[in-house]
Amino acid sequence: MLPAAAVFPQEYNAGNSGSALTIDFAQGQKQRVTLTADATITLGSPPGVGHYQLRITQDATGGRELTIAGVTDWLGSALQPPHNMEPNGRTILNAFWNGSAWSEASLAPVGVPAGAALIPSAVCAMVTSTVDQTLTNNVESPIVYQRVDHDPYGMFNPANPSRLTMPFKGMVELVINASFSGNATGQRRVFAWRNGQVGVTYPGIPVLSVAPGNATASLTVTSGILPVEAGDYFEPQAWGNTTGLSTSTGSDHMYFTAKYLRIDE
Repeated sequence: MLPAAAVFPQEYNAGNSGSALTIDFAQGQKQRVTLTADATITLGSPPGVGHYQLRITQDATGGRELTIAGVTDWLGSALQPPHNMEPNGRTILNAFWNGSAWSEASLAPVGVPAGAALIPSAVCAMVTSTVDQTLTNNVESPIVYQRVDHDPYGMFNPANPSRLTMPFKGMVELVINASFSGNATGQRRVFAWRNGQVGVTYPGIPVLSVAPGNATASLTVTSGILPVEAGDYFEPQAWGNTTGLSTSTGSDHMYFTAKYLRIDE
C-alpha cells in the first residue's frame, strides 16, 4: 500500500518583499512572496530537516532584481541561477534544510514568454565617492569611496575603501569615473592599479587623461575584458600635476563598478 501523499493546509503569504525580507519557515513549509523592489531575501532557519518552497512573483512593474541569501550551494550552478523578471512573472525556489544549512537549492522561472530574456542576478558591485578629495601634485592617489550602491557578493570592504576585490575566478569589466575641478594648467588622469601594482597600469585598463582647462572635467575609463583570480583587487587612481587639483564629487560622478562577464567554476 502506498503511503499517503504529503499535503499542507495552506501556502503561507509572506507578503511584499521590500528591499529586504527574511522568510520564517516556521510559518509554513510552502510560502509565497511578491517582489516590490530589488530585494535580498534571506532564508531563515526552519523548525526541522526537509525540503521547503518559496513561490516568488514579480509585481506588475517587473524587472526586480533578486538575491537569495543563506544558500550554500545551487543545483547545477556555482552561482544563483536566473529568475523571471517579467511583470507578474513567477519563479519557484526549492531548497533543502539539512539541520544546519540550506543546500541543493534550485531557482526555476515559470512560464517565461517566448522571446523574453532571463536576466541572471548580476555578479557586480558599484561604489560611489561622496566626499571631495584633494590630490597631491604629481602623486597617484587612490580614490576613496564612501557609499555602496550595489554589492551582493561583498566586493567592497570599508577597511579598504579604495578597492573592489574579486570573489571568483573569471573575466570582468571595470568602469571608473572621476570628476576633477577646473584648472587652467596641468594634466589630469584616471587609471587603476591591480593588486597594489604601484606606478604601472594593468594591461587592458587604459589611462585616460584630459588637457589643462578651467572647466570641470569628468573622465570615464572602461577596461577591456580582464582575466581575474579570486582575491584579485583593483584600485582606481587619480593623478594631477598641478598643486591644488582636487576631485569634485558634488554631482555623484565619482563611481567605480566591476562586473563579471564570465565565472570560471
